[in-house]
Amino acid sequence: MFKQWILIIFSLFIFSQNLVSQHIVSGRVLDESTNQGVPYAAVACPATGVGTITDFDGIFEFQSVKVSEFLVFSCIGYVSDTLKISGTPTRNIEIRLQPANNAIDEVVVHAGENPANILLKKVIKAKKQNDPKNLDSYTFTQYTKAKLSITNISDSVSKENFQPEFRMLYDIIDTSDISGKTILPVMLTESFSEFYYKRFPERQKEIVKAVKFAGFKDDALGKYTGQMYVDNNFYENFMQLFEKEFTSPISATGLLSYEYYLTDSTFIEGQWCYRLKFKPRRKSEYTFTGYLWIADSVFALKYIEAELSPGANINYVKHMKIKQDFSYVSDSLYFLSHESFYVEFVVSDKVTGFSAEKDFYRDDITVNPEFPDKFFSPTVPREVITEKGASEIEPEFWKSARYQPLEAKEAQIYTVADSIQTLPQFEFMKNWMYFGVTGYWRFGKFEYGPVFQSFSKNEIEGNRFRFGIRTSNDFSKKVELGGHVAYGTLDKTFKYSTSFKYKFQNAPWTIFKMYHKNDMTELGVLPYAFSDGNFLADAFTSSLNDNLFRTVSSEIGIEHQFFQGFTTELFFSHRETFPTTFYPFTNSEGQSIRSLTSSEFVLNGHLAINEEYAESVFSRMSLGTKYPMIDFSLVQSLPNVLGNDYDYTKIELNFDHNFYIGPLGRFNYRVGAGKIFGTVPYPLLKLHPGNETIFSELYVFNLMNIYEFASDEYAHVFIYHHFNGLFLNKVPLLRKLKAREFVTARGVIGTLSDADRNEFQFPSDFNTARTPYLEVGVGVENILNYIQIEAVWRVTHTENIGAENFKILFALLPNL
Repeated sequence: MFKQWILIIFSLFIFSQNLVSQHIVSGRVLDESTNQGVPYAAVACPATGVGTITDFDGIFEFQSVKVSEFLVFSCIGYVSDTLKISGTPTRNIEIRLQPANNAIDEVVVHAGENPANILLKKVIKAKKQNDPKNLDSYTFTQYTKAKLSITNISDSVSKENFQPEFRMLYDIIDTSDISGKTILPVMLTESFSEFYYKRFPERQKEIVKAVKFAGFKDDALGKYTGQMYVDNNFYENFMQLFEKEFTSPISATGLLSYEYYLTDSTFIEGQWCYRLKFKPRRKSEYTFTGYLWIADSVFALKYIEAELSPGANINYVKHMKIKQDFSYVSDSLYFLSHESFYVEFVVSDKVTGFSAEKDFYRDDITVNPEFPDKFFSPTVPREVITEKGASEIEPEFWKSARYQPLEAKEAQIYTVADSIQTLPQFEFMKNWMYFGVTGYWRFGKFEYGPVFQSFSKNEIEGNRFRFGIRTSNDFSKKVELGGHVAYGTLDKTFKYSTSFKYKFQNAPWTIFKMYHKNDMTELGVLPYAFSDGNFLADAFTSSLNDNLFRTVSSEIGIEHQFFQGFTTELFFSHRETFPTTFYPFTNSEGQSIRSLTSSEFVLNGHLAINEEYAESVFSRMSLGTKYPMIDFSLVQSLPNVLGNDYDYTKIELNFDHNFYIGPLGRFNYRVGAGKIFGTVPYPLLKLHPGNETIFSELYVFNLMNIYEFASDEYAHVFIYHHFNGLFLNKVPLLRKLKAREFVTARGVIGTLSDADRNEFQFPSDFNTARTPYLEVGVGVENILNYIQIEAVWRVTHTENIGAENFKILFALLPNL
């Protein structure tokens, strides 16, 4: 269901490309005498009645139904001016205003510290006492409304611009209260919840009492609509937005990133407050521009309005604005009571984009309440509970829960969304979107794919053709059946697989899995490897893959989430692996071995505090967490069971952490170690993952050949640091490219016992990593918003057979 919400937006986005606005007026107002931008100058279009005001740097932009003949510019302290623009381009207009010649008495100004900076320092000093996160506990009720809309639509659009099946959309065309632009709302969701917070130990609990989602009636959607997904805290020094860390205007380092101006003071709700404007000191940094009101004496936030600073290195985000209002609660505490968040995504001014608006209102705020024992989960730090029937709440409830009634056009969104989903065109576009995300094409109750594995080539099979199929959610939401058939023109052999999944429940996540496969396999390959039977990888590989083994394998097991952030998988595996002419199986006495059989119990675990997921029916995708993640694997062989001749135990432990270092960017590492107890032949060793394509892969040694290193005891490390344009943004000519630099390092050290080395005769191109293997790289990402280029150097083992000591790697990674 969660994915369907995205599919609706994408479909309507495609069908609305003929509604693009053609009249955008933009430019800059400058001071004639200083050549500096004039802030907050009024720009008016008399013919259409629309206009705007300039920002701190004198820059303006707005949309108009048509090109007016004149624009009028005015600002206090300047002589108003009129500019004729009829028949001229309406972008990048530049006009210079003359300062007004108003006589005033002589004023003597003595140098001193900026009073705005003095005020800011007091705000920073009082942050700890004013940040509600430092309270022992609190509760509130919250009403949330979120709306998604198609933007960049012509003001003069008519019903005839829509395809006949979509003309119902014309009736809900509206104007955004925040941007002032013409928009087409297509999604609306509302929720009402109770929120509880305790500091020691930190626990959060949200009970979603009611949820209303245009087009769906599903209680599970409640978890995506409440407070847990809204956490813009300006009291933090850095705020995470769009996978970047923005410096807060009241950060402890704010004076290094912003300029401040004390512009006003007045009483607000009985409290004397100061108005502080802020703007970034430098272009292209992750900062805001706007203003805030500070309550006197306690120096707490009373109100803030912050917009994305011009030139920030963010893709597709044309506008972003956050408004927050704080209400006096008790003991001089101001608590966030209302937030309005707006963001507009536009690929190009020539095509439609879309915007997201989210408002929440809080009431019944209680500070430092006592909670009964066992009120919070002992294992889940952030718990979201959606009450049964939350999506079936009667309309009368919403009338009282809403802080203000829905506008007439907003109310129509619910009806229109239900109607849109019944159209064949919408179903077709939904299938295209699903294909882009999963690689499968849906047709009724079945899905074909992964499509990119339909054809590939390798040294053993020659040309390989594959047909894969699985049941869709229309077939069942409890059972998924799947399988594939493949054929190689060189070995003239059919391969196949079958799979079965049964979903017991969604909360906690519990799925039973079973599959059987008779096919070619690359040993040691990661589950998400790009090169696994992929025709694109084959097209960019210098030689055909000869590293495949035919395996006949069966697995049966269960995946279960014990609590949020801790999931385990327990299964039994039986596998028979056959040698090839490239990699024969020969024992220490020189005798050929027909096949290698293994029977194992496998226990995998994943621990990640506060990890969130985007879930479909039979799979889910991690949305990450700010805490380290721990993965462990325990494999125990079963001697003499189903032909297994080896007694061994394998253990592996990995730590992953992805975190931000303020303006220095994002750091990601994986550190792991493993050991194999017992004697095993080389196909059962740890075969460290290599890469022989030109495509960069995560947690893979990109200059290591496949099967180049094997170990029975090892430790590895992967390091990635993304500077997010920290250096390139300082170069004027490169700043416009929005390129971002990064560095990498990958290494492994391992040993191999004589017993394991001699169990099977070791292939000549296998090596050990007793001397650590190390490769380092430097690269540029976000080229044209998608392309990543990395130069990688092999530091050690440069003399190995077939070693490639330098390579340029590519990746396609959509970035914000």
